[in-house]
Amino acid sequence: MLVGEVSLYSSKSTREIDLSSDEAMGHGWHQVEPGSLRWTSGNAAIFLGSHLQNESRILSIEIAA
Repeated sequence: MLVGEVSLYSSKSTREIDLSSDEAMGHGWHQVEPGSLRWTSGNAAIFLGSHLQNESRILSIEIAA
């Protein structure tokens, strides 16, 4: 699947996940494509961090293809 923008929303902030950052991306990702798109292998992980553990969050993932 080809992924575009990834955003993490909480009641206090919005955080854009940088798909070009290997720090945020776990296993299952291919190299970044032009236009900041990235293919998965079908089983990819995104590290969201633990800074909002006690707060509800919404993860938004744009599926480009």
